[in-house]
Amino acid sequence: MDRSELLLGGKLAVVTGASGGVGKATAVAWANLGADLVVCARSDAPRPDGYPSLVDTRAEIEATGSRCVAVRVDVSVDEDIAELARRTREAFGKVDILLNNAAALIPEMNLPIAEMSVESWRYQLNVNLTAPWLAIKTFLPLFPADGGIIVNVTSGPMPGEPPIRRPPGAGFPGAAYPTSKAGLNRLTDVLGNELRHRAIAVVAVHPGRARTERNTDQLAAGGYDPADWQDVKHAVATLTGVVTHQDPMALTGTVVYTPQEPRADLN
Repeated sequence: MDRSELLLGGKLAVVTGASGGVGKATAVAWANLGADLVVCARSDAPRPDGYPSLVDTRAEIEATGSRCVAVRVDVSVDEDIAELARRTREAFGKVDILLNNAAALIPEMNLPIAEMSVESWRYQLNVNLTAPWLAIKTFLPLFPADGGIIVNVTSGPMPGEPPIRRPPGAGFPGAAYPTSKAGLNRLTDVLGNELRHRAIAVVAVHPGRARTERNTDQLAAGGYDPADWQDVKHAVATLTGVVTHQDPMALTGTVVYTPQEPRADLN
């Protein structure tokens, strides 16, 4: 089959935080649907700890027949985001889909307020909220006249599920991560309206309880049972459904939730 006939044939997607987890799985899935990719992560070298890396992501994308540019980017650094846009323009001249997936999943994210430093708080809000805002601002000139889709990966309680209450002092996450994601939801709402005239849909996607390569240990340390979390393929299906939606503008400004399997602690 001509790749241009695939569901995302001819599209260019930029995915941040693409070395593993939701970002990597989604980038590879979109490549299988015909999209070309620009992917980024904080390192573009193989990881010594055995976790997947941007090298693996690029190899899997190119194995599908799609083109891929992999860029080392720390989204907390303004100049790195500018370089990502420059490399995208240089290689493809446009962007059709921007997936803001990178997040500050650091050990300090679990600290209570009395122990979390101001520097850690600011870093997490920078990566999780300011960086998506800056990426959207920076990539806007690269969207074609007929529009495109911006997707922000968010978090928070799922509809119908109460937030898990842990003993005082317990982490995962601390205050910064959920605060930044709540802000990301509002950013999605505001920009969904602001960019409507350009036919650019801005949608937040909640991946649900996605079990990734790197969060299993964090979940266990925070009092969660990783077995209650589900395969990342469910989040990928939701993200793919958004970018292939017959009318993405019908979703703009909203949060789309990934359907969840029953969780043991709610039965």
